[in-house]
Amino acid sequence: MRKRSGKRQKSELLLAIVCAAAVSVTGCGNEPEAKAQEEETEKLTICVNGDFEHFAESVAEDWLKWEDGMEVEIVSIPTDATLAETRVSNIRTQLMAGEGPDIFLMQCSVDTDNEEKPELFSNLGKTMYSQVFLPLDDYIENAEYMDPEGWNQTIMDVGKTGEGQVILPIAYTYRAYAFRTADLQQPESVPASWEEFVNTQEQAIWENMETTPPDTVLAYTFGELADCEQGKLLFSEETMQARVEEILAWQDSIRQSRKTMPEGSGISPVATGNADGEFWNQVTMASGEEETVFGLPNDAGGVTAYVTAFAAINRNTKYTEQAFALLDFIFSDEVMCKTGFPTEDPVKRYGGGFAPPGMLGIPTHQAAAQSMFRNDTVRGLFEKVENSISHVRFYSNLDKEIYWMKYRCDGWDREDHSLPTAEERQEIVHETYEKMKMQMAE
Repeated sequence: MRKRSGKRQKSELLLAIVCAAAVSVTGCGNEPEAKAQEEETEKLTICVNGDFEHFAESVAEDWLKWEDGMEVEIVSIPTDATLAETRVSNIRTQLMAGEGPDIFLMQCSVDTDNEEKPELFSNLGKTMYSQVFLPLDDYIENAEYMDPEGWNQTIMDVGKTGEGQVILPIAYTYRAYAFRTADLQQPESVPASWEEFVNTQEQAIWENMETTPPDTVLAYTFGELADCEQGKLLFSEETMQARVEEILAWQDSIRQSRKTMPEGSGISPVATGNADGEFWNQVTMASGEEETVFGLPNDAGGVTAYVTAFAAINRNTKYTEQAFALLDFIFSDEVMCKTGFPTEDPVKRYGGGFAPPGMLGIPTHQAAAQSMFRNDTVRGLFEKVENSISHVRFYSNLDKEIYWMKYRCDGWDREDHSLPTAEERQEIVHETYEKMKMQMAE
């Protein structure tokens, strides 16, 4: 979807500059000069976190050269919890006053190191419905570079409200497992639901469940978690309690069986963990043998995916056109696939050689995702897992609460790491559920 040329824009802009210079010479007084100085100080601000700072700086610099774009200022949220709290508080105050950064280019995940570290958008799914982000449909329709048909629509849809696309997912992930098919007793019937998964008798899968930390995957086992538009949870406290007890019993059965398992008799998986470039690289390296790959199934009989990075524009930005022009550049095939835009210098390509941090997950840009695979066999395995995705959501404070709830139910917050009693676990779940309800109602 290419409607204009970056070089053409530069020529048009040069003509405009020449004309403006002529006006300033023939005009009277210092008003034009003062206005020009004021405009020179105008900058697009991009709010980033995690590993996005270097990417944002690099891509903004190339955009400035390729499209004669605006100067850009990066506003980074520190990794230190105390510093982050101050920065997050300041930005939230700005947003409430109708100000704040023009663009958000951010990672989202569950911080498993610091329970209290603040997030700018603690529940991005809810924030979508609070008039913070600019609806982008009209801009996307007239984009110069961005081609929505080249994006994974299953993932993109999670960024839509009744106003249209307000958030642009950049990457996503899900929990996945890869085994050598020869190591499976019934490779044609791998678990398709959470119930089948937790009760599997498939030895290779069952033996490796210790590589699936239950506190990090508990949220993945839910198909529906919350209705962000209505502000309510979509599961009961009883369901959460039953799920916790189910996983605890599962953990215990694995521990007991391992005591009687002969040393060295286990079957090693090809890869396990969050699906990203590294996961699929391990699958590719073992593709000389037939493999079976599947995602961690949820209780709805599908796979739950989480968005790990996104972009959005502040609804109140004064620089709407420029902000979208930068996102249009970032979401181009040339930037996402790291090929870059050609220049007169055969070596230099603007926007090439870098892309959003590779360990964020799977690119939503389909061509960029396909570039992870070196052969059609692995590509076919990937597409099979992709077709099983039934639910997509953003990491949020709900996932954070679920993680730390399970952490406490495992006794990791106790000095002796002793398991809480059934009554104590019930109270932990109850407190967590009530807190999650209040978070959704806020």
